[in-house]
Amino acid sequence: MVLVFDLALILVISSVAALLLSRFKQPLIPAYILAGLLLGPSGLGMLSPNPTLRFFADIGMALLLFVIGLQLNPRTIYHTSRRIISITTIQVILITLLGYIIGQYFGISTVESLLLGILLSLSSTVVVVKILEEKNWIDTLQAKLAIGIMLIQDMIAILIIPLLSAGSGIFPMLKLVLLLLSVYVIGSIFVPRIFELAKRSGEVIVLCGTGILFSMIALATALDFSPAIGGFLAGVMIASYSCALEVSLRVKPMRDFFAAIFFVSLGIEFALYDALTTPGLLFSILFIVILIKPLLITFLTIINMYSARTAIQTALPLGQISEFSLIIASAGVATATISPALSSLLILATMISIITSTYTAHKEQAIIKILEPTLRKLQQKQDTPISHIRDPQVILIGCDRTGSHIQHMLEKNRVPYLIIDHNPEIISRLLTKGIPCKLADISNPHIFETLALEQAKLIISTSPHLESNLHLANYISKGKTHSMLIACASSIEDARKLYQHKTDYVILPHALSGQHIALLMNGGQLTPQNLMKLRKDHLNTLDKC
Repeated sequence: MVLVFDLALILVISSVAALLLSRFKQPLIPAYILAGLLLGPSGLGMLSPNPTLRFFADIGMALLLFVIGLQLNPRTIYHTSRRIISITTIQVILITLLGYIIGQYFGISTVESLLLGILLSLSSTVVVVKILEEKNWIDTLQAKLAIGIMLIQDMIAILIIPLLSAGSGIFPMLKLVLLLLSVYVIGSIFVPRIFELAKRSGEVIVLCGTGILFSMIALATALDFSPAIGGFLAGVMIASYSCALEVSLRVKPMRDFFAAIFFVSLGIEFALYDALTTPGLLFSILFIVILIKPLLITFLTIINMYSARTAIQTALPLGQISEFSLIIASAGVATATISPALSSLLILATMISIITSTYTAHKEQAIIKILEPTLRKLQQKQDTPISHIRDPQVILIGCDRTGSHIQHMLEKNRVPYLIIDHNPEIISRLLTKGIPCKLADISNPHIFETLALEQAKLIISTSPHLESNLHLANYISKGKTHSMLIACASSIEDARKLYQHKTDYVILPHALSGQHIALLMNGGQLTPQNLMKLRKDHLNTLDKC
């Protein structure tokens, strides 16, 4: 009955805290920690750390890393841009070094200082994805960059946890080798057969996935490793199979429940007095995480040929301490590698940085107006070597998804064209194929003067960014060029605004896809034979993109 009472108390107070913070558009992690702080010894004293709560918290850690492991498909890692790997590696090294220096300055041990630096270099996946979704940035270049950076950060974080659990000496290292060898054997021999037998039933697949998860937790615990390592390794084993998505979706509600208990338990263990004993260290940590880390990522993104605006929008959501850092700190306290006082200080810094980064990300336009003019001076010259073409009839802005289909049509019909894109990865790919292109960001209104748009009969913008397309429409309406303009919009309201600014035609991708299906149905083309042909043609088109 005591356990039921404790769980009821945790869930009720967490729900109230979550409702309050969600009204201010804040992530739920600070709400859970605040609920634990209120219930724990530093608050009302209604709950105290105990083995049962620790067990639930360990399962929460394991489930968090299990879901992350499910997303680490080797193919995804293989296709991660070299630019992203370069940005993240340099950022982690420099922030780790900075964290180490301030740790030594404030008198904490060498190992703690090194770990402190690593923990400060990581950003919160949960918080960043929430910010990207709220700002409708999920399909943008800055979102791809931010998520890619966090993918590399997560991989670095994963390497730290087993080292904390293993300790020093030959015997712990042998246990680590044994664990990894067991994972390889189970993953290559047993897991494929299990999922082959279970593939006909979604419920059986999820049951098998959960069984693998808890088996790996048991194996990791038996070898004196953190349960979190078992959870992550189980996720990695399943990640390359087609059932990984279904397992991830079914397990997420369970993950959310246990993760909430994990963060509440951190709040219960949180010692406010310990966290405030070294205010200088706290302010130094916040200065590094909230200011230095985003500025460093911005600078590194710019020198990798991305525009100043894209760099700022990539870096702003990353200015906080990760939930991974709290997991590592918790594992460090359990192995006496990190002191409880430093762990409490990190918890407080994490809450403050999460709230601050959410606020600053929503003030992105004001920050861009302040920083962009200065950062543009750091930007490398945007004129890239292009395949010379005189008087292009069509200017195509953006050549990722929608734009790639238009480019193939222009090439096929031998229409003189020029592609403009703000993604250096796409420009590099086009240059290797000898396609006329230019690296430029149309979100910068001053860029139009350098693009020689006057001779083009048609300008097609596949960017859904409303402000950029409005700048382009206004530039044309002032008589700077007599080109027709086709622009892309992400909503009906945006489409109306573009038409009001004399855009000749607006592409609404979702509406067009519905019209396409309706035309197929009207023409009687939705037969099994025709669908097979359409499917084959579509796959061929996708292969060319």
